[in-house]
Formats: sequence, structure tokens, C-alpha cells
Amino acid sequence: MPLNDTNSSNDNDEVIVEDTCNNGGLDDVLTVGTSATEVKVGGSAMSLRKMVILQALDTGFSYGFSNITQSFPLYKNQTVMIPAGEDTAIWVVNTASSKSIAVAEL
Repeated sequence: MPLNDTNSSNDNDEVIVEDTCNNGGLDDVLTVGTSATEVKVGGSAMSLRKMVILQALDTGFSYGFSNITQSFPLYKNQTVMIPAGEDTAIWVVNTASSKSIAVAEL
């Protein structure tokens, strides 16, 4: 599933296909504890979001698509890229309080 499938042509009438995110981006470091926290930069998910990037800066993280269950472990310094639109909530939780995770929305 392309992120942004744009067809155009150059001066030689050759077709050019781009598969990129051209909608800006937001990033932040969130402090997370033992209660599930929705991944978003600011008060709501980025408008027209196509991708979420997570990088655990501490140990003990897991993520998922529900505020009840986060089944996917995320290890310290591991980065995951999740193709997720603005209507798909992603939740993170930690086994301890006040742990840091870097997040980005594209």
C-alpha cells in the first residue's frame, strides 16, 4: 500500500512514480508509565497521518492498538515504523513509571 502514489512526468514525457510522505511531520519524546498512553504529538493524531515511528529510549515498553492490550514488545533503542492513518490509535505502556519513548508522525 503506497504512502503517496503520485504519478507525473518529466520534461522527456517519462512517467515518474513517487512513493513518499509529503505531508510534513511531527516528533516528540513522550514520558510513559504503567498506564497506556496513546501515541500522538500534541492533542490529537496528525491530520492526514500515514506513518508512526516509535523508538524506545528506555527498557520495558510494549505497544498495541488498544488501550487495554499492548502485545508487541519494544526493546531499548529499537525503532518500529507502523503504517497507520490518523484514525488508527496506537498505544504504548511501560512496566515502570516515567520512561521515555521517541515518537514521530508522518
